[in-house]
Parts: sequence; structure tokens; C-alpha cells
Amino acid sequence: MAILGTREERFVLVRDANKIVARNVIQSPKASASEVELYASMADVAEDVFRAIAKNRTFMKLYGVVRALVNNPHVPLDITLGLMIRLNERDLKEVMINKNLPTALRNVAAKLIRRRSKS
Repeated sequence: MAILGTREERFVLVRDANKIVARNVIQSPKASASEVELYASMADVAEDVFRAIAKNRTFMKLYGVVRALVNNPHVPLDITLGLMIRLNERDLKEVMINKNLPTALRNVAAKLIRRRSKS
């Protein structure tokens, strides 16, 4: 059902306690870009879901998914730090101001803004 179910079924199953079920929702051929962007911004999904999204090249080509992962405080820091370079300046400023995000992430955003303004 996680792979072939409807959008509503996948929305429920992505929050399942079983990590295999949640990961299969991301690997579903029916998962659209807007669904994955929604999953990336959700707080109550397993860390494995975020990692599965970050490993999928198709999803990482979409700017909305990248922005949603970076702005989600529940995404592991090792994923978000690698994605910071892909954000535009306006989104970097939002990350820098967001107090819900880890301090390390906000500091990297500030450094990137300074570096881009010099060049």
C-alpha cells in the first residue's frame, strides 16, 4: 500500500512507526514533487524518510524540496549543511533569522551570505 496506494494513504503511511513502510512511500512511483515537498517539511516523520529524500536525485533537483529540508528543524544537520550552498540569498536570510533551526546552520547561512556579497 505504501508503494501503490493513493495520495491520502501515502500521507498516513509516511508517518508510520515502521521505517521500511515510511521509506517505501518515498520510493513510490506515484509520489509527486508536491507530495515529497510536503513530506520534507513535516516534523513527525522518521529520519530515514529525510535521508531517502536527500538520496533521491530526482527530488533533489527540485528547489522546493531542498528549501523544505533546510527549513525543517527535524532534518539531521549532516543533510542540511550539504544543501545550504544551493539556496538563494533570500532563503539564506530566512534561515539565518529562523530561531528554530540549529545555530550551526544559521552560522553557515550567515557565512554564505557574506561570501556571496563579496563576489
